[in-house]
Amino acid sequence: MRVGLLIDGEIMEEWMARPVERMEAETDATVTTVVENANPPGYRRYLEIARNDGIWTSMQAAKMLRRTIAPPGYRERRHVSEVIDMGDVAHYRCPPVKTDGFGTELPPGAVSVLADTDVAVRYGFGILVGDALTAPTNGVLSYHHGNLRRYRGRPAGFWEYLHDEGTAGVTLQRITDELDAGRIVVEDDVAIEDCTTWGDVLGRLYRASDPMLAEAVRRLDDPSFEPTSVEDLGSLYTRPDPTEFARFLTKSLCDRVGEIGRMATPQRSDARDE
Repeated sequence: MRVGLLIDGEIMEEWMARPVERMEAETDATVTTVVENANPPGYRRYLEIARNDGIWTSMQAAKMLRRTIAPPGYRERRHVSEVIDMGDVAHYRCPPVKTDGFGTELPPGAVSVLADTDVAVRYGFGILVGDALTAPTNGVLSYHHGNLRRYRGRPAGFWEYLHDEGTAGVTLQRITDELDAGRIVVEDDVAIEDCTTWGDVLGRLYRASDPMLAEAVRRLDDPSFEPTSVEDLGSLYTRPDPTEFARFLTKSLCDRVGEIGRMATPQRSDARDE
C-alpha cells in the first residue's frame, strides 16, 4: 500500500514518527509521498492564541517553553529522513491555501501527487478540507485524541481530565470537510482514572496512538472493511473560559498535592508479619 504523509516542515514529533515506523515494520505499506507545509505555523500558533484568548496564553507559553527545553518523550522532534527512507519518496513542498470559509486546502500540485497514493496521513496543515481529502484511494487519515461520540474539538485530553473521566478515547478517522466528524477506521479507549495531571493524560493518549496506523492499513487493505460513521457526534469543545480555566488550576493543584501526600505517607506493615 502506498502511503502519503502530510507534515508541517521537515520535523515530526515522536508520537507521529512511531506509528509510521511501526506501520512499515508490520505491514507491506510504504511511505511513497511526502507533502510538506512550506509555511508551518510554529510559534505563530501561540501568538494567535495570545491575541484571541489571553487567559489561555500563560499556559500555552509555559507549554511552549517546556517543550523547547525538556519536551516529554512523545514530543521529541525528529527529522523526517530519520523516520523514513526519503530516497525514492516523492517530496512536494507547498503552503496551504486559505479558503473563504472553514479550514485550508492544498494546491492542485499537492492534490495531484496524493492521487498516486492509496492513503494519506495528516500530521500537519491544520484543518484540511477540499479535493485533497478524496485524492488518495482510501482518503486521508487523521488522529483525534478524543472520542468523537463524546469529545470533539480541543484541547486534547483537557476536558476528560477536567471532568474526571475514567477513560479517554483515541480515534484514527478518515476525515471529511466537517470538523471531527470523519469515519472511524480505528479507535481505542485509554484508562486515565489514575492520572493526576493533564500531561499524564496526554502521555497515555499519544502512546496509545502507536499501533493504530498499522491496524488502519490492515483494515483498509481488506476489501470487506468499511469505516464506521458516527451518527451522534459529541459536543464540540474549544479553549476553556476563565471559570473553566480556574477549575482546571484548582483541580491540578489538588491532584498534585494529593499525589505528594500519598508518596510521603509511609506504608503500615501488618503486625502479624513482624
